[in-house]
Parts: sequence; C-alpha cells; structure tokens
Amino acid sequence: YNSNAGKQYSDKLNNMLTDSLQKNMQLFNGPLAIGVSGGMDSSSLLCLAKKLDPQRSLVAYTTTDTYDGGEAYWAEKVVRHTGVEWVKVLCRSEDVLEYLADVNRIHSAPVYNPSSFAQYRMMQEIKRQGQTVFIDGQGGDEMLGGYPAYFPLFLQSLRRNGEWSDWWRELSQVGNSGMTKKDVMIRRMKLWAKTYYYNPEKMARRKRKFLYESLMPDERERYFELPSPIPEMKKEILHDAL
Repeated sequence: YNSNAGKQYSDKLNNMLTDSLQKNMQLFNGPLAIGVSGGMDSSSLLCLAKKLDPQRSLVAYTTTDTYDGGEAYWAEKVVRHTGVEWVKVLCRSEDVLEYLADVNRIHSAPVYNPSSFAQYRMMQEIKRQGQTVFIDGQGGDEMLGGYPAYFPLFLQSLRRNGEWSDWWRELSQVGNSGMTKKDVMIRRMKLWAKTYYYNPEKMARRKRKFLYESLMPDERERYFELPSPIPEMKKEILHDAL
C-alpha cells in the first residue's frame, strides 16, 4: 500500500502485460485485430501494441448501436491517438433474436448478458475480414479489483491488517470511485447479508423471482436439496473476492 510497493506492482503488471502481448503479436505477421471500447483495458492494449511495433498493421474493432453510438465516442479518441484503422460493428436490439440461437450454441449455455451478443458480432466481423488473431481487454476490472463491490472489501482488509492510516486515506478518497461513504456502507451490509443470512434459495427467490417461479416445483426443490458443487467462500477480505 505504500508508494514503493505500488511502483513494484505496477512495474510487474506492465512487464507481464508487455510479455503477453508480444507473444500474441508474434503468432503471425498479418493485420492484428484489437477490440477497443475506449476503456482502460482495451486502450492500454492498443497503445502498447502500437508502441511495441509501430509499423504493424493494427485494426481496432468497436461495437456501436443506433441509439447513441455505444462506446464509439470513447473508442474514437484512442483510435485517433494511435492512428490505426477502425471498424465499427453495428449491434442493434432487433438483431438479437436473429443471432441468439448461434450465440447460445457457441457458448454451450444460454447467455444472460447482451455483451455476449456484442462480442459475438465483433468476432463474426473479424472473421469476415479474414483476420485470425484477436486481442481483447476482458478481465482487467476483475484482475485489478476495479468494480465497486471490491471497495468495501478492500477497506475491510486494511482494517483487519491494522493499517488504520491507509484505511482512513482510502475512505476519505472513496469519492474518486464515484461512490460515497454511504454507498460503501450499504454495499458492506448487503455483503454481510449474502454471507450470513441469504442461502441460495432465498437469493434466487429475491433476485430471480420470475425465473424461480417459472421452474417446475418438484425440480426446483430437488435442485436446492442438492449440495452446491461450488465450495462455499465467505468474501470477508479483498483476496477472497479476487
């Protein structure tokens, strides 16, 4: 949590990211496709790829919509900065049903998030363009604890370690994350409830009420009687969640 440790970790992450990107870029010599949303993950990959091989042909792919352009506003800033070719892939709500069967088949399970449809359309277009290596920035928020749900756990970890000065500094600056101290407290209370009060059946009844009530009662009861195949883990500190 100190500045020296912070630099050590950032240098290590940068070295690992650079090494991984170099290995992927060496897989072939043709144009390299990179998914670009304008966020930190994909923007870092595109800028780093451009830095590693300025002469390499890079093609940025961004999903857009007919409502407000989707992520195009932010992606365009990175594309202009790097000067790479840009392909915008249109994802319309009315196209979801057309592609849904294929998306589910490829995932071998019903998808529950529209981002899966957007990813499918992007990769479909990349294949149509004849490119065979695709680099994407998925997983950065999970790896670096970037979601708001992680912040209360981070503060909890600092308290448990007795690092009170760091805890107070982080709590004082939590507004930089877009959250308030009240938001942190509410999330912490919800996390406690999920850990100590709600069992899987209560969670399903509360969060997925329509799906829960749509299942056949006998099958539903049989499902909740079986032990979960996933080991129970109480997310009491940030390390547990990550």
